Amino acid sequence: MWDFPIIVTQGGPEMKRKLRELEQENAKLKRPLAEAEHEKAALKELVEGKW
Repeated sequence: MWDFPIIVTQGGPEMKRKLRELEQENAKLKRPLAEAEHEKAALKELVEGKW
């Protein structure tokens, strides 16, 4: 497994840019997933009759 502080300090500017891009992409992907999980939980409650 990679140790991110080592990558950032020893990888140079290109590695820092790539890491920043991956972190941004990760954040973009987490939002729709969280929304889908929230909707799934709400639908599950509705089906179980909790509403």
